[in-house]
Amino acid sequence: MNNKKKVSIQIDADKCVACWKCMDRCRYDVLTKVEFPFHKHVAVEHPENCIGCLHCMNACKYQAIDVTRFR
Repeated sequence: MNNKKKVSIQIDADKCVACWKCMDRCRYDVLTKVEFPFHKHVAVEHPENCIGCLHCMNACKYQAIDVTRFR
């Protein structure tokens, strides 16, 4: 039986200002940078690594990250 909590992480690219503070706080290599010439933002690269610690969400002043934990 798998006791791991299910987690959903969503990024609102329109709210992200590419400060990368969320990436600095994530210890599980969940996030990555998207750097288009016309827009930069963070994106979810490895959602399976997310444990729902909320460090990335708490680091974001712009409310661009939403983490939901399911039991």
